[in-house]
Amino acid sequence: MSYKSAQLIDMKVAESDYFLNEIKNSKVDVLIINSLVNAFVSSCRNITFALQYVLHNSERFHVWYNEKQEYMKKNIFFRFFNEYRRLSIHEGQYFIKRGDMKNGKISWYFGTIKDIQFNDDVFIICNKYFIELLQLILDCYQEFKLTLSAKWYYTQNNFKMLNKTISEAETELGFPSNWTKINGNKEELPK
Repeated sequence: MSYKSAQLIDMKVAESDYFLNEIKNSKVDVLIINSLVNAFVSSCRNITFALQYVLHNSERFHVWYNEKQEYMKKNIFFRFFNEYRRLSIHEGQYFIKRGDMKNGKISWYFGTIKDIQFNDDVFIICNKYFIELLQLILDCYQEFKLTLSAKWYYTQNNFKMLNKTISEAETELGFPSNWTKINGNKEELPK
């Protein structure tokens, strides 16, 4: 059971969200914006690493994730940020080439990567990518809710499906076997 590890995924999502908000509020320093985007892109990649780590024991997850990887290879945002991460983080190249000042606020823009050029500013593109990534996470949480959530895992229906008993649930939760003294639908109260 890996639902406790789902917190790892949630923390990586929160970390990416933090860097996205910092990008939105960044000022006129090109070093800072490049650093924030690198941190954001790395954090976003860590989300998918966390998914793989948390669900690595599930054969069904590997089939599901392979299908999602095919989608990511076709999606313009996943393709762009995968290449951005490779070139920026691994090779030290920077792709935020220009910034426009309007009403005292600067807007930064990505340079072209692998023939992909966006017209929107860096924050808007990062936000669109993050939304795509969050949709992937939501799909995963819906598909694997019985594994990722204690609320769904510790249900009578799931335990019947897994051929497990209440005693096994107690043990998984760290309690002694038969700690609750529940037998079927009849509850035995302590004397």
